[in-house]
Amino acid sequence: MNRLLIYTLAMACLLVGTAGANAQVVYDNGGGPTSNLFFRTSVTFPIADDFVLSAGSTTFSRITWWGAYFGSTPVADQMAFSLGLDDSGVPALGGTGTFVPFNSVARTDTGLTVPGLGRPIFQFDGEIDPVTLNAGQTYWLSLSSIGSPDLLWATSDITTGNVHAFFFRDSTPDEWRSTSTETDLAFNLSVPEPTSLALLGLGGLFALRRRKKFQS
Repeated sequence: MNRLLIYTLAMACLLVGTAGANAQVVYDNGGGPTSNLFFRTSVTFPIADDFVLSAGSTTFSRITWWGAYFGSTPVADQMAFSLGLDDSGVPALGGTGTFVPFNSVARTDTGLTVPGLGRPIFQFDGEIDPVTLNAGQTYWLSLSSIGSPDLLWATSDITTGNVHAFFFRDSTPDEWRSTSTETDLAFNLSVPEPTSLALLGLGGLFALRRRKKFQS
């Protein structure tokens, strides 16, 4: 019984540790960080990239992106996001710019650095309350760190397909301008899968049955 208990606890730890890694991607704007191009973004001067969700894949609760910090990497990641509407191919004024802090952010060091700066490049996974948007409608995503240092958002590895210019807010508060670079920013939207939690429950049930069997 002791062996069984140790085995069950070990499996529980393994499943909990891998639960966050599994997610169903509902939109993929291209990953990173294979590109050498990064753009600085902040709450005051954000950049934004558009996305369109397909029918049946309109709800997400995790935003994953690739990037680095413009300054020294902080101990804890304090990030925020903004979702805005579209206005004839540009972010709608007032529709993008209200930043909401992530519930939590996890970062994974990719082992790479930003060319010319030497800053470590991370994969960030930001958890949010579930968001459901309309299928076939264009929305704009902005990301930023809260406070200092600013975030450097990596461009996508997409080289074909839906590649287009993204927009940044100029020094004029209510004006968005396109960059001269036709590219995408690296991010995807997903829903964490509950598979690991279900397996954890089955493991507990298995242990309980084995215990009753030994006692009988």
